Amino acid sequence: MNDFNATRPVHVLITDTKLTIVLTDGREISNPLEWFPWLQHATPEQQSHYELWHASVDWIDLDQGVDVEGMLRGIKPRKKLA
Repeated sequence: MNDFNATRPVHVLITDTKLTIVLTDGREISNPLEWFPWLQHATPEQQSHYELWHASVDWIDLDQGVDVEGMLRGIKPRKKLA
């Protein structure tokens, strides 16, 4: 399995404090949920409605997404400008 396929997201877990993404190679990467206020304040229904892509997870209803590479590197997302 090449690195690109190894880092493909296959599942998402959201708790009160963490966003965790499970990758195809079995790793689980987590960042504090507070890094993603748009997800932290979303309804459970909105949180559960996501799409998995090769390098990201997108929450279409929220018009937001998370980059797997950024999570792997522990890069805190920048806030969107209004």
